[in-house]
Parts: sequence; structure tokens; C-alpha cells
Amino acid sequence: MKAVLLDCAKIESLTAHIYQQMAGQSGFCDKVRETFARLAEDEREHAAQLEMVLQFPEEKLDMVKRISWEKVAEGLDKILAIGRDLESFASSEEDALKMAIDLENRFINIHLNNAVHFSEPRVAELFEHLGRGDEAHLCTLKECLTWWHANRSSQK
Repeated sequence: MKAVLLDCAKIESLTAHIYQQMAGQSGFCDKVRETFARLAEDEREHAAQLEMVLQFPEEKLDMVKRISWEKVAEGLDKILAIGRDLESFASSEEDALKMAIDLENRFINIHLNNAVHFSEPRVAELFEHLGRGDEAHLCTLKECLTWWHANRSSQK
């Protein structure tokens, strides 16, 4: 079980790193960079929360039903691929925002779909919290993408 949680923490840390790289893209407008910087901070906090859960005794991490290893593995594979070839995933502001929207959709499936599987209430609550955070990130990214489309002619 700890291996799955460790992979979840890796996903959050890697996502924070990728979002931080997006925030540092000098060719991106301030609003897009600020959005990615804010999301990077949230992802770092999510990773820290998962790291705290990893300190629980193994028996506290029992699940009512097995967590979806496949979804976690898919999420980790995707974020690793993006990290390896970031430029092809985010060659423009629009590409970067769309890539992030795709990631957050994947994370919602991992977090919310697995929240009910933990017998330890604090772990289940954490996964619910992470899922709600992913939903908020998704809204933020969609709003930023809508803003970008409306303002892109004035950005150039």
C-alpha cells in the first residue's frame, strides 16, 4: 500500500516541478505564468500531505477495496513522459494549459475514485481533499485557457 502512496506523492512532486517550469517560461504571459506558479505550490503541498500519510503505520493504510494501481501507474507514466520531453508537451501557452487540464483530469480520477477505498478516515479525507483540489485546479486552468483565447491577440 505504501508503494501506491509513494507513487502518488511522486506524481504530485513531479507535477509541481513541471508547473514550476511552466511558470518560468519567459515566453508565457504573466497570467499564465502566475497560474502555473500557484498550481505548483498547491502540488508541493499535496506531495507533503502524502508524505505525512506515509508516516502512518502500515495497518492504518488498509483499504476496504484495492486502490487502482493501474490508474496511479498510468498517471505516473504520463507525468514522467511529460517531464522527459516537456517541450513537446508544452510548446505554447495553449499547449501547456491543455496538457495541465489533461493531467488534472487524470488526477481527479485517481484521487476521488480511490477516496472511498481507505478504511482509515484521515487517509480517505486526504484523498477527497486532493480530488477537490484537482477539481479546483481544473477550473483554474480552464478559466485561464478561456482568458488566454480571449486575449491572445493582445499578447503578441
